[in-house]
Amino acid sequence: MNIQRSSTTIKASVIAISLAVIVSFSVLFSIEATAFSQGTYLGSTETYYRNPVTGVIEDQGGEQSIAIGEGMVRSCVHPTALLEVDAEGNHYLTARLHMADSIEGINFMLSDGGEFYQADMTVTQEGNNIIDIRFPITDENTVVRGSMYVAPMGRDVVYFFKASGFVEGRGDFNAEIDTGGVTGESEEAAALTDSARSASEKAESGMKKTVDAKNKKEQQNKDKGKKDTKDKGKKGENDKGSKQEKNDTKNKSSKGVLVYVTGGVAAVLLAAGGTYVYFRRKRGKF
Repeated sequence: MNIQRSSTTIKASVIAISLAVIVSFSVLFSIEATAFSQGTYLGSTETYYRNPVTGVIEDQGGEQSIAIGEGMVRSCVHPTALLEVDAEGNHYLTARLHMADSIEGINFMLSDGGEFYQADMTVTQEGNNIIDIRFPITDENTVVRGSMYVAPMGRDVVYFFKASGFVEGRGDFNAEIDTGGVTGESEEAAALTDSARSASEKAESGMKKTVDAKNKKEQQNKDKGKKDTKDKGKKGENDKGSKQEKNDTKNKSSKGVLVYVTGGVAAVLLAAGGTYVYFRRKRGKF
């Protein structure tokens, strides 16, 4: 009897736990299903210099440029992104890039866990050194691979980002997708907008200082290289001058010796001539 009761108790516990798990998953999936229903949402962006899927750095700066690369990505990609969901459940993400006056050739590719594919990009807002770009996504966890030419760095840059933690709202983005009038602005969205504005200003300022310092150092190296070349040229000219002076001195010395020898020979010839004349006269030849 005790064994039977124990067995019955165990079965009852297993059933209760199973039901609890089923209910929990049902609630979870219900939340997931309704979390991104028709409407507008504001999320936080997370940036990467490495490919978050493969862990590989695809930017030509490589490992040695991680610090400046991560700083560049954070200063360029706005801290928040807009998610719009229409009546059919189609999702559209809008990302904002800063430093728009210094970048060109902007391109986005997307990955939902597999290979990256080309994004269908639409510019929704441009001005004040920013540009907003909207593109359809199939998953709120979509990873974006961005590439662009950054003028201050003088090269193309490859980076990654994704958005998460969405709350109801639109911030200061232009919402252009028809959401059937389903909009709203939560306190969390307003706080995200204020925080993002402050963070982006600091990041952009920091990146400008970094780029300016990099350009200054490169210019100093160029100036130093020019100075070294100029100094080498002067040294070469000085060496050439010194060599010329030595040659001139040598030539002068050689000329002096030649004159001295020539004078000596002339004197000897003159003396010999005088002696010859003297003896000829003495013998009565003249």
